Order: sequence, then C-alpha cells, then structure tokens
Amino acid sequence: MEGKLALQRTVPALIALSAHRDAHIRGDAAHLLSLTHDPAVQPHLQRLLADAVADVREIAREGWNASAPSADERNRVARMQAQRPESGEHSPGFRCASSGLHC
Repeated sequence: MEGKLALQRTVPALIALSAHRDAHIRGDAAHLLSLTHDPAVQPHLQRLLADAVADVREIAREGWNASAPSADERNRVARMQAQRPESGEHSPGFRCASSGLHC
C-alpha cells in the first residue's frame, strides 16, 4: 500500500486522526502518514515528535526519519529529541496496529 494513490487520498483523514485523543490512533496515523512519502505530512509528523505519549513520539520519529528531506534536518530533530526527557505516558502493551511494532 506504501505510496499508492489510495493512501494519498487518506492524507486529510490521517492528519485529523493524528490529533485524536487516543494515543493508539495517533500512533497509527503517524505510521500511515509516513508511508505516504508526502512532504506535506512532515509538519504533522514533526508535531507528533512532541506528543505527550512516548510511544507516539517513537512511531513519529521512526516515520519522520524515514521520510525526512535531508540528513541535516534529521540530525536537527534528533538533537531536539535528545534534549526532551524520556518521561511521558507509556501505554501498556502499546502496539501500532498498522505496523505491528511493539513500543
């Protein structure tokens, strides 16, 4: 499904879901947004890098790194993330339904 037109058509809905109150939904949205390879989703993934839930931040970071425009930009965000404490809510047994990743 990666990069297909059907996924591209879901971008507006995925952007909306990236702000959902449920962390699992935000994590799934982050994962799917990263699969679009659409530069327009970068600001939304970058916003999720500061999510209150560490699992969502991790999924967003992985997706953002995979689709970031340049190594310099990836390094800048990595430095920003390193300054953020690893505190935050973790969802027990959090698993991204889309990717199957266990965070």
